[in-house]
Amino acid sequence: MGLIRPDVVAPGVQIISLDSDNITGYSQKSGTSMAAPAVAGVTALMLSKNPFLLPEEISQILEESADAISFIKSNSSGSGIVNALEATGQVAFGVRYHSHSIDDSQGNDDGNINPGELIYLDLTLENPTEEVVHDLEVRLEQNSDYVEILDSIAHFGTFQPGELITVNAAFSFQVADNIPGNHPIRFSLFSQEAAGDEVWRSGFNEVAFAPNIWIGDLVVDDSQSGNNNGVLEPGEQALIKIEVRNTGQIASDQIDLSLMSQKPYVRVLEPQTTIDHLNPDEGAFVNFLVEAHPSIERGSYAPYQVIAHSGEYQVEREYLTKLGLIIEDWASGDFSQFDWELTDSGVNTWSVESSESYQGDYAAQSPSLFSQQISSFSITLDVSEQDSVSFYRKMDMYAANVAFLDFYIDNNRLGRWTATTGWRKETFSVEPGTRTLQWIYLKALPPMGDFDVWIDKIALPLSPEHIAFAGFDDFTCGTDGFGTQGYAQGHHDLTWHSSGDGVFDNASEPETYYTPGENDIAGGMVHLSLHISDAEGELIAADTMNLSVFPESQPIDLGDDTELCMDQTLLLDAGEGFTEYLWSNGTTEQTLLVTAGEFAPEAEIWVLATDENGCTSEDTIFITFDECVHVQDIPHKETVFELFPNPASNQVTIRADDAIEQLVVFDASGRIVETRQTTGNEISLHVGHYRSGLYLIRVQSPAGVETKPLQVIQ
Repeated sequence: MGLIRPDVVAPGVQIISLDSDNITGYSQKSGTSMAAPAVAGVTALMLSKNPFLLPEEISQILEESADAISFIKSNSSGSGIVNALEATGQVAFGVRYHSHSIDDSQGNDDGNINPGELIYLDLTLENPTEEVVHDLEVRLEQNSDYVEILDSIAHFGTFQPGELITVNAAFSFQVADNIPGNHPIRFSLFSQEAAGDEVWRSGFNEVAFAPNIWIGDLVVDDSQSGNNNGVLEPGEQALIKIEVRNTGQIASDQIDLSLMSQKPYVRVLEPQTTIDHLNPDEGAFVNFLVEAHPSIERGSYAPYQVIAHSGEYQVEREYLTKLGLIIEDWASGDFSQFDWELTDSGVNTWSVESSESYQGDYAAQSPSLFSQQISSFSITLDVSEQDSVSFYRKMDMYAANVAFLDFYIDNNRLGRWTATTGWRKETFSVEPGTRTLQWIYLKALPPMGDFDVWIDKIALPLSPEHIAFAGFDDFTCGTDGFGTQGYAQGHHDLTWHSSGDGVFDNASEPETYYTPGENDIAGGMVHLSLHISDAEGELIAADTMNLSVFPESQPIDLGDDTELCMDQTLLLDAGEGFTEYLWSNGTTEQTLLVTAGEFAPEAEIWVLATDENGCTSEDTIFITFDECVHVQDIPHKETVFELFPNPASNQVTIRADDAIEQLVVFDASGRIVETRQTTGNEISLHVGHYRSGLYLIRVQSPAGVETKPLQVIQ
C-alpha cells in the first residue's frame, strides 16, 4: 500500500482463455483483463476461508504474501506476483460467528432493536477447524453512536472441531432514545484462546427499528399573492412547502416543525406547524407563510433552516434560495444588458433576433457557419454562493449530427445537444468563485444548409454585490429599546442614522439597540436609516425603516406577595385598558380568581397584558396557602364595607363608612358582571336577575379595597 503502483502483479501474458470465435473454444490472450481475474480468484479463496475479512486486510495479505520480483516495492512489479497458497495460508481461520438473536424482553419484546431498549444478545459461534479450541474469550465491539455496550466480554469455554456453542445473554447493550429507523449497526466479534495469541475476527449486521424523520426539498408556492413563477420575489408573500416523511419502520410521535429565515429581509409570518404523527413510509406536506421585503434587489440569497422535533428526535435541514431570478431575456435587442463576450475569430457571431423566442420578443440566435467552424458567446461572473444556471434552448430539427450546441463552465463541457423539437430547459449547478459560462455552436459536416440554434431566458448565477437593509417597519413602546434587524453586504463601513433624538447603542453594527428620545415619543414616529460606504467613504447603498413609537402601556399591580388560608380566595385584577390578557395558568380574562384547589400549596402567578398598540405590561405575585390553624398568626384587616343580606335573592345593601368610589361584581369565573361609580357610602344592588351561585363584590373607597363573597339564591 502507498503511492507506488501497482500493489501486486499477476500472470497476464499468453493466458489460455475461453474464445467463442476459435474452433477449439480457447485462445491465448494477454493484458490486465487476464491478470485481474487471477487476483480476484485469490481474493475469493481468501474470503472462502474467512468471509469476514475487511478490504484493507485483503490488500495487506495479498502484498505481504506475494513473491517479490525486486528488492523493494516498485512501480513496475509492485510487491510481487500474487501467491494463492501463501495468501490463503495467512488468512486467520478459527472460531467464528454463526448466528444470533435479540432479547428485548425488557422492552417491547418484538425481537428488534428499538429506541431506548436494553438489549441482551444471544450468540452462537462455530469452530469450522479440525482443531480443539480451549477456553475461548470473545469481545464485542460496534460502530454506532446510538448504541452503548454494557457487557462486552463473554466466555464460551472449549470448542470441539465442528462444534456450535450458544451463550444466552452473552452481551448486553443500551440503545439511545433517538436512534433513527433503518440505522445500520455493525457488530464485530474478536475471539481468542486464553493461552493463545491469534485473534479471530468475525461479525454481523443489525438495523434499528424506529421512526426516521426525513425532510424533503423546499418548494415555493406564490400562486395566491405572487406572479406564480415558483420563486419568492421581492415584495411577495408565498407559501414555503416542504415534504416530511417517516422512512422508518414504526410510527412517529407528534412532529413539531419550525422554519427560520437566515436573512432579516425575509420574514416567516407563520413559522410553526405540527403533524400529528406519521406512520411508516407516510409523508405529509407542511406550509410556512413567508414575506420578502420589497426593497431587496432580485437575485439576493435567501437561506432557510427547518427544524423538526418529534419526541427524542430532532432533524434539521438548510436550504439556499434566491429572491427572484436575474434573467437575460434579450429585451434590449442585443447583448448589452450584461457583459457578454462574442467569438472574435473571423467567423460570424451570435445575434439577437425576433424570429424565434421562448418568452418575450427576442432570443439569441446562432450564425451561419461553414464546416468545422464554431461560434460562441460567454460571460464571466463572480459567484459568491453555491448557485445554478438555467436556460432554454431550441435547435433546428434537421441539424441531427450535423450541428451541435455545447455548454461549458470553465472549459468543462457539461452538455452537448443536436437536433431537438421544441424548447428544452437545461439547469446546471455552479460552484462559488470566478466562473465562465460559454455556449458554443459547432458546424461539424460540410454545408448542407443553415441550421439555427436559439438560446433564451438565461437565469444567471448573479446576486447583488452591495445590500443595505434597515428592516421591516416596526414599533416600540415608550423608552423601551428597539432591537434593529439590519443587514449589510459588500461594504467597508456601516452607520445608522435617526430622524429623531434617540440614540443607538452601537451605530456601526447592523443589529443594535435604539432608545427613542422625547421627540420620538411625542411625534409617535421615527425613521431609522442604514448607510453603507466603501473604503473611500463614498455612500454605496442606504435603506430606511419606519419605527412607530407608542406610549408605554399602563402598569399592572397585582399586589404584594401574600399568604391565604386554604378556605380563602383572592381575586387578581390586571386592570382595564388592555385588549388581551394572558395569565400563567392560560386563562385570558382581565381577572383571575385564586383558589387553593388550583394553586395550593404555593404558586407564582404572572399576567401579561397587551394594549391596542401591541405594547405590553406584566406583573407577578407569589401566593402561599396555609391551613391557618393558628388564628393569631392571621393579620388583622379593617373592614371597608358591609354587605347584607347574604345570601340574597333580590336586593343587597352595600354600606361603607367612607364614600364608595367604585363597586365591581364578579362571577365565580372572574368575569365582570356589573360596575358602579358613585360618591355615596351606600349602594342598593339588585340581584334578582342574577343566576344562583357565588359572586364576589369588590369595593374601593378611601379606606382601601376589599372583596367579599355574595351567595345568590333564586
